[in-house]
Amino acid sequence: MTPELIAAKRKAIKLLRKHETVKNGYAKVIRRLSGCNRLEPCGSFACEPCSTIHQANFVRAALTFMRDCERRKGRPIKWYVISIVPYPLKVGELGKRYSKLPHEAKQEMLKVLQEAGLGIFIGALDFSRNEDHRQLNAIDGKQFASHWSVHLYGFVPEEEITARAERILRASFRRSNEIPLPVKILPFDGNVRALLYGMKPNFFRRVTVIGNGYDRKGNPRICRNTRSRPLRPWQDASLRAVINKLTLTDRLVLIGVKVRSMPSGFSLVLTRPP
Repeated sequence: MTPELIAAKRKAIKLLRKHETVKNGYAKVIRRLSGCNRLEPCGSFACEPCSTIHQANFVRAALTFMRDCERRKGRPIKWYVISIVPYPLKVGELGKRYSKLPHEAKQEMLKVLQEAGLGIFIGALDFSRNEDHRQLNAIDGKQFASHWSVHLYGFVPEEEITARAERILRASFRRSNEIPLPVKILPFDGNVRALLYGMKPNFFRRVTVIGNGYDRKGNPRICRNTRSRPLRPWQDASLRAVINKLTLTDRLVLIGVKVRSMPSGFSLVLTRPP
C-alpha cells in the first residue's frame, strides 16, 4: 500500500462518515475500510488499495491467459476489445433497489454474449454516473435524465467475432438518446492500459456536452461530446456502498474461463480442455 493509496482510503472513510445515515449502510463500509491494513487487506472494491490490487491481479492473470492461449494454438492470436452498455438497466439514484442492479446487468450481458456464440470472454463490470449538460432545446438531441450505468469491458479472441456474433450483440443492445454507442468492438493493440481500464479502481461521471465536429464532407457541425468528471461526494459515497458488496467473482464477467485462486492473486484458466 503506497502512501497515496492509504491517503485515498482515509479520504474515502472521511467522505462516507460525512454522508452516513442510519439507513444508508455506509457504517458497514466504514468499518471494513477502517480495519484494512497491509497484513489483512479488506479486499473491498470500495477501498483504493485493495481495488488497485484487484486491478494488478487482473492484468497479470489476463496477460498470462492470453499467452497460454497462444501457446496452445501454436500461433499468435489477435484479441478484440468489446464494451457493452446495456439499456434500460439504470435507475436515478442508488439505494436498496440498485444493490441488485450489477447482478441483473451482468446476467443480461452474459446471456447475450452466450447467445452470440462467444466461447471465450474475459472482462469485468464498470460503473459510471451519466449526466447531460446540454440545453433542453439542443439541436443535437433531446436531453436525457441523469442515471447510473453498469456496463461491461472485456476481451475476446478474433475468431470469436463472427458476423453472426456482431449482429446479435448490436441487435440486443439498441442505440438510444442516453446510449448512442451501446456496443463497441475494436482491435486490442496489446497496450496494457486497456487491461488496466478493464478493472479500474476509480469511477467517474460521464458528462454529455455540446461539441463541434465535422460531417463526412468536412463541413462544421454541432455534435455531442462526452467528458469525464470526478463523482460528486454524495455520488462517490453511494457507489462505494454498492461496490463494497461485490466480490471478485461478482465483478468479473467470464465465458469459457474460470478463476483459480493463487497465493499471490488469481489466475484465469479454460473451463474446457483445449
